[in-house]
Amino acid sequence: MKQFFWAITILIAAASLQPRAALAACSNPAGIKADIVYNSSQKLFEYCNDTNWVRMNPRAGSGTGGCTNPAMDEGKMVYNADHRVMQGCAGNVWRALGAFNTVFSGSQAWQVLASRWDYSCGIKQDGSLWCWGGNGNGQIGNNSTVIQNTPLHIQTSQTWKHVAVGRWHTCAIRSDNTLWCWGSNGSGSTGLNTSAGNTLIPTQVSGGGSWKTVSLGHDHSCGIKADDTLWCWGTNASGRTGLNTTAGNTLVPTQVSGGGSWKSVSLGYWTSCGIKSDNTLHCWGSNQYGGTAMNTTAGNTIVPTGVSGGGTWKHIAVGLNNGSTSYACAIKSDDTAHCWGANSYGNLGDGTTTQRLVPTAISGGGSWRLIEAGSTHSCGIKSDNTGWCWGYNSEGQLNDGTTTQRTSPTAVISGGTWKSLHTGFASTCGIRSDNQIYCWGSNTNSIMGFANTYTLSYPVEIAGGGVWKAVSVGGGSSCGIKSDDTLWCWGQNTTGQLGDNTTTNRWNVTAVSGGGTWKSISMGAGYACGIKSDDTAWCWGSNYAGATGQNTTTGTTPVPTQITGGGSWKALEASGDDIRPHTCGIKSDDTLWCWGINLDGRTGLNTTAGNTLIPTQITGGGTWKSLSVAGRQFYGFTCAIKSNDTL
Repeated sequence: MKQFFWAITILIAAASLQPRAALAACSNPAGIKADIVYNSSQKLFEYCNDTNWVRMNPRAGSGTGGCTNPAMDEGKMVYNADHRVMQGCAGNVWRALGAFNTVFSGSQAWQVLASRWDYSCGIKQDGSLWCWGGNGNGQIGNNSTVIQNTPLHIQTSQTWKHVAVGRWHTCAIRSDNTLWCWGSNGSGSTGLNTSAGNTLIPTQVSGGGSWKTVSLGHDHSCGIKADDTLWCWGTNASGRTGLNTTAGNTLVPTQVSGGGSWKSVSLGYWTSCGIKSDNTLHCWGSNQYGGTAMNTTAGNTIVPTGVSGGGTWKHIAVGLNNGSTSYACAIKSDDTAHCWGANSYGNLGDGTTTQRLVPTAISGGGSWRLIEAGSTHSCGIKSDNTGWCWGYNSEGQLNDGTTTQRTSPTAVISGGTWKSLHTGFASTCGIRSDNQIYCWGSNTNSIMGFANTYTLSYPVEIAGGGVWKAVSVGGGSSCGIKSDDTLWCWGQNTTGQLGDNTTTNRWNVTAVSGGGTWKSISMGAGYACGIKSDDTAWCWGSNYAGATGQNTTTGTTPVPTQITGGGSWKALEASGDDIRPHTCGIKSDDTLWCWGINLDGRTGLNTTAGNTLIPTQITGGGTWKSLSVAGRQFYGFTCAIKSNDTL
């Protein structure tokens, strides 16, 4: 595909910028709002957002002397019309430019997001549940303990209305109001009448019942039933379950001491808080660091108790952190925001780092709709739906264009309006008014929904944007199909697996050569295969072992090429084994065909010897409806379902 570029010449070197002095808002160099400069020493493009210069490219450039394809001087930027992305020449390499860090989106908008420690879960508008990130205890719910780099659809046959994430376990409420939990059973936190091992898939809590909401802490949980009663379970240490004890574990949901009618609940590491139906705020658990707002740091409060100063409240958020940073924030009925507890990082937002034992108004006042307390930073949404963050900022989790700690609410530079914001350990994610999810900060354990460990300290748009309908990931590379059925790839490209007629690794999403419209894509290790809208099958990348079906085992095929023998296809699966790959597919007549290395009999051709270089019908024939190809470093096999539903 020929690429078209439009050059923009308004960009000039930072050293030579000469803005109108009377309107200067940014300094070093001086600039006014919306000015764009190129920092030649750091190989960065930056724009003035009123008072600060904000980084526009996620990765600094390198080298000097200008760029090629197209030829352009250093410090200039162009619009790539084919890829719909702004690019800047940073040294001698092109870098994508943007203003947001759009981590992922899709044809289906999001309505619920839960993101706290090192993993996230969300519910789309069709009620489907998706989780991603850290998974050491099975908290993703996909029957494994392997990190999930991208959003994964959980229990595809079910629909959900609410989800909550903790430190090592997850709970969610289905559309029928039943409550299900999974992940670490430690201390009985999953409510499954056990404190041993991990539960790897969503499992209904003991006692059943109908539920309205649930909140999770480090190793305890609380939920409100349909009759507005509050129930807790897990470790009773420090009295955090509100069951009038600090001993042992409670393994099943148990009503809190004092009963009552409740509207909301939020849990932290050692403390818990909830708002009753009369809008009074109550807390319980460890009083250390003032986390319960009882005007003391001594002892434990082991039953729900009204906070100091009383008042009426509409929102509560307790930070999920260890005791030394225990704190909480809440919004009163008059929309004012208050925080209390540990404040070493300015996370209380009152302009200081002073510990507070009672609810204390945050700096700057204002009218607030939502606040979330994280580990050492907080974020909130004002009544005008603008986003604000404060506290620790080492990974850029405040989204203010810096890594400077803030003790007062600071507007997120992404701008726009927000539906929700959620604070993780060193990251932040939220749903903007366009119903898409945006994240920034540390991507530890892929909490942001993509597979790398970059720290995105400055919010920038992941190049390409758009709305997508399918994606496949494998071996350091990815390909996806946009809503207009065009195919795009990105990542490692050493064997031409991105299909762009090069072996150049791509930081940005890049259209495959030849264009066309596509129905499906399967990314293997070092190669890929896909089906076009006319049902023809195409493969590209490494030809090793004949996995691309091109009747050869040598070299690479760097552009999508129709497989030998042609035919009409309905499914293709590429292997993740980069040492000994194989491929299988189902034709439109429901026959099953395989090719590539025959080792272990993985091609179903009644042999374990040599390679099969072109699609060959499997031994035994039959008709088939779906298949899955597995392989990783010398090991491989295939499973498929016949038309009669046998496996």
